[in-house]
Amino acid sequence: MSPKPQIGGADGRDLKEFLKIYLRNAVWFAVSVVVALCLAFTYIRYSVPQYQAKAKIQILEDKSSSPELSLFQDLDLFSGSNNKVEDEVEIIKSRSNFIQVVKRLKLNTKIIALGNILDSEIYTHPPFKINFIAPDSIIDNSKFSFFINLKDSETNFDYSVVENQPFKVLPFGKNIESPLGDLLITPTETFKSYKNRRFKVEIKSVPKVAESYRKRVSLKVAS
Repeated sequence: MSPKPQIGGADGRDLKEFLKIYLRNAVWFAVSVVVALCLAFTYIRYSVPQYQAKAKIQILEDKSSSPELSLFQDLDLFSGSNNKVEDEVEIIKSRSNFIQVVKRLKLNTKIIALGNILDSEIYTHPPFKINFIAPDSIIDNSKFSFFINLKDSETNFDYSVVENQPFKVLPFGKNIESPLGDLLITPTETFKSYKNRRFKVEIKSVPKVAESYRKRVSLKVAS
C-alpha cells in the first residue's frame, strides 16, 4: 500500500514561507501598481502626439501631345513620362513650395501654453492674435520670443521678453516695441478659455522652418 500524504510536510512549509514573503511585501506591490498607473496617466496626459500622414498624387499625361511624339514614347525612344514624374517630384520637394506653405499657415509663429509639468503648443484657435507692423520681409527672416500672462481682464495683459523679469501691464490693441518693430496683441473668441495662463510666443525664420518640414517629407514613385 502506498503511504498516506502528510499534511504540513516539507511542501506545506515551503508554501507557507513563500506566502509569508509575498504578504510581507504586499504593501510595496500595491504601491508599485499605483505609481505605475500614475506614470502612465501622466505620460498619456502630457505627451505631445505625433502623426504620420500618407497621400498619393496622380500625375496626368498631357493629352495635347502630338501623335508622332506619342509613337516615339511607345517605342521607348524617349523617357518623357519618367522625366515628367521626376520633375514633378522635384517641384513638390522644392524649397519655395515649403516656404509658401509655412507663410500661408504661419508655421513660423508658435504660441506655447506653459504648464507645471510640460508645455503644449496651441495649433488652432489661440487665445490671442499677433499682428506685426513691420514688413513681411523682416518678419520672415527674424527670430524673436516673448512671454504673455493672460488675466481675468479682457482689456490688458502682462508682457515680458524674459520670463524671470518683471512683466509690464499693457492694453490689448496697443503698439508694442520689439526688435522686429511694433506688434499688436488682440484677444480672440477663445480668450476666456485660457485666462490666468502663461504663454511663450516664438517667431522663427521662415526659410529655416520650411527646411525643417521639407526634411520630414518623404516622396517616392509608386511602382
